[in-house]
Amino acid sequence: MNLTIFSRLVIAYSAILLLVAGMSGYTITQLNRLNRITHSILAIEYPTVDLGKKLIDSILSQMRYERKYLITKDKAFYDQFRILEKEFSEDLKKIIPLVYNPQKAGLIDNVKRLHSQYLLLFYKEVDIIKNGKIYSPSKYREEKEGLVDQITRCLERLITLSQVTINEKMKRSEEIGSKAVRAIVIMSALFLFLGITLSFFITRSINRPLSQLKQKTKRIAEGDFERPLDISSPPEIGELARAFNSMCQKLRELDDMKSDFMSHISHELRIPLTSIKEADGLLLDGVGGHLTDKQRRLLGIIKEESDRLIKSVDDLLDLSKMEAGMMRYNFKRSDLVPLIDQVVAEIEPLAESKKIGLSIEVEDNLPHPNIDKEWILQVLRNLLSNALKFTPEGGGIRLYARVNRSRSKDSLIEVSVTDTGPGISKENIVKIFNKFQQIRDQSTPIKGTGLGISIAKHVVDAHGGNLWVESEPNKGSTFIFTLPF
Repeated sequence: MNLTIFSRLVIAYSAILLLVAGMSGYTITQLNRLNRITHSILAIEYPTVDLGKKLIDSILSQMRYERKYLITKDKAFYDQFRILEKEFSEDLKKIIPLVYNPQKAGLIDNVKRLHSQYLLLFYKEVDIIKNGKIYSPSKYREEKEGLVDQITRCLERLITLSQVTINEKMKRSEEIGSKAVRAIVIMSALFLFLGITLSFFITRSINRPLSQLKQKTKRIAEGDFERPLDISSPPEIGELARAFNSMCQKLRELDDMKSDFMSHISHELRIPLTSIKEADGLLLDGVGGHLTDKQRRLLGIIKEESDRLIKSVDDLLDLSKMEAGMMRYNFKRSDLVPLIDQVVAEIEPLAESKKIGLSIEVEDNLPHPNIDKEWILQVLRNLLSNALKFTPEGGGIRLYARVNRSRSKDSLIEVSVTDTGPGISKENIVKIFNKFQQIRDQSTPIKGTGLGISIAKHVVDAHGGNLWVESEPNKGSTFIFTLPF
């Protein structure tokens, strides 16, 4: 029986789903128990301990300040005592809601009662002093010290009880956690075994068609819309393959339409752009009369932008011819060294203006490959210009040309251009060879059409070589192309 993928998955994983639901229910129950215990410790026991310690410090501080006041009669000590008295009362109010068993509640009631007695004695002593009466300070001091000792013992007992409760709850949490971990480990091992077994049998039946879809998707991403996909099973993937083939057909038609459109529009744009450039040149030559300096600057800008647009249009036309297989190359045995020197001489002033170092290393006695000099010159220009764009001020560019016999059984000349720019991430390395693609960085505003690398790739391929890039983010990029000889 040829089951659909959905049916296979439903049948295979229904049992696992029930087991997972059971484990989830058990885990949630145990987590709720742990959550309640943890909340009790954090929200009740720890605050009780902290407030108990704070109350002990507060009552001892009150005793120190009331003694200082009784000795010096300094009102500042009296005011400080009143502040501590107020803080003690507020902390006592805070701890009352946290006490939930009779023993702790009794201790808090004792503290409250003893503190009231302590205050009563102190204020009584203050009244005696203010009225100038004779009394026995030692008697009052002994009574107050006794009350403070009782308060301290009650609070220490409260802290001890809370710490004991914390230890008990922590031990209970550990037991619950250990049991839950054991149960979850056993169930997880069972699920893992069952999942691997089911996945093996299910994957074996659908892995091949999915791999074919993956490969076809990669070819589409690289612009290859040919070779229809033929998949018979499972039913859903067979249907997906037919839809995929239909999509490829539509994409191929759209790509052809786009190429035709770009070729047509490029032809249409070149004529008026050339007219604009010629008219601008005539004006600069003074045909239209005398020009001011500002007019000359503006006409100069028009000339520069016209040249840039014409260059972009020419690139589009060349790329259209290359993609259509109509580009004609004039192959001839030629020396690469003069071409490298020419491009370096062209780009050197721009590099100096950006304070970018140029390093050129050419192997001695470099063979003469069979090349179209003008197009290889264009490849070198594109790669060096690209490196110059992305290399920051103070960086460096290195051009290296050598014979490399290690990559292929054929002898190849290898030319590499290395920059110290921002580098390229793995997911963007394939994209840069597509037309109109540029990897932009917010800190590196780059102008251009994104055709340079694509054109260079077509030219190198037409010469029987290969062009690729090696790069990592923040470590620069190296563009390498090879030419057979």
